[in-house]
Amino acid sequence: MEALGRALFSHVSAEFLKHYLLYTTDHRTMVDQVRVLDRHFGAMPIGAVGRTEIEAFFATRLKAVKSGATCNRQLSALCTLFADFIERPRLTTLLQVTLCGLEARHSVEFVGPDLAALLQPE
Repeated sequence: MEALGRALFSHVSAEFLKHYLLYTTDHRTMVDQVRVLDRHFGAMPIGAVGRTEIEAFFATRLKAVKSGATCNRQLSALCTLFADFIERPRLTTLLQVTLCGLEARHSVEFVGPDLAALLQPE
């Protein structure tokens, strides 16, 4: 995971948008929010983006007379990007279920016992 923390924010955000845009109809809003985040954090390693940097970013945005709602949308985009960065490797490797239900490989830790029981092949 340490090596992942050295990936540039701009590379992580580009990968995020590539996957995110496949599953949404609201492309413009997320692209706009990520573009703003990229301008500020783009050259930083993703592991260097911490609470202090995020608070400084939003303090700057609010001083630039951006509304609280705009900042909330940008914060939401940042949270979604981080969640995707953390979870995508687990989603693609730990939960593999075929559509026909003939085979199910899963991690009970990830999917939880209730869902795991549903995924068990009969």
